[in-house]
Amino acid sequence: PSKTLSYFECSIPIMAAIDPVTDYGDMLVESGSGFYSIHGDLKQFKTKFNKLIKDEELRRKMGVNGRKYFEKNYDVKKSVKILEDYGSRVNNGKERY
Repeated sequence: PSKTLSYFECSIPIMAAIDPVTDYGDMLVESGSGFYSIHGDLKQFKTKFNKLIKDEELRRKMGVNGRKYFEKNYDVKKSVKILEDYGSRVNNGKERY
C-alpha cells in the first residue's frame, strides 16, 4: 500500500486487511510495525484492532519499529545506491530492464 512509507516515517502503527497472496503481512511482522488480517476475516481483524486500540505502549512501540524499519530500508542514499547499482548492471549487459 502506498501510504505505508508515510506511516513508517511518522511512526504510526499499521492495521491492515490484506490479500492472502501478498507478502505485505510478512513485512509488518518483520518490521514489528503493525498487525494484519486476511481480507474478509472480520473476527481476526477485530481482535487485533482492539488489541492495538487498548494498548498505548504497543502502539508506540510498533510506531517506533516502523520508523526504524523505514530508516534502515528506505533511506534516500541507500535507494540511490540500489538504483545506481541496477543501472550499472544494465549498462554492463548483466541485467535487462
